Amino acid sequence: VRRVLGIQITYNLNQDAMQKHLAGRIVAVNHISVYDMFVPLNLPQAAVIFAKPKGRVLNFLIQSIVRNMHGITWDVYHKRALVKHYRAWKQQPQKLCLFVAPEKTINNGDGLFAFEADLFARGYEVVPMALKMRLPFGLHPHASYLSYFGRLWRLLSLPFIQIEANALAARPPLKHQFKPDFARSIQ
Repeated sequence: VRRVLGIQITYNLNQDAMQKHLAGRIVAVNHISVYDMFVPLNLPQAAVIFAKPKGRVLNFLIQSIVRNMHGITWDVYHKRALVKHYRAWKQQPQKLCLFVAPEKTINNGDGLFAFEADLFARGYEVVPMALKMRLPFGLHPHASYLSYFGRLWRLLSLPFIQIEANALAARPPLKHQFKPDFARSIQ
């Protein structure tokens, strides 16, 4: 699917080193486009925690892509399933890394929105991952004036999309650290 869509992803670590670096950790990744999900889905043993799109056509398209890539997703709107997945992960966290977009929205490209502190309040190490996306013709990866489907259609029609993913050093939570301070240290 990635190759058909012209998506090229480069990581700052090779596949084995990335797997070892991320295993059992929460990965905080900035959210710059609907194509962010290809970064974790391209890695083995990664679960993406995200909100499914509301539209039927868009939801079908996204789910088809995820299934084709053998990806693991946890939908934030299905609370019971999310809690069940999380409890199973806590039993053997080394088997999976959890990708979250702590901004809870797509940023505007000029900077990051404040990270949601509750996503990091679980006592696990967090690996910040910085994404950079390059599009042809100098286009911005997130055209905020378009609908969600319009943004996806625009990106699907591009000849190529280059995504650079850089996993940074893991940050352990400190005892007695205020949750928003931990979130700011990751950001």
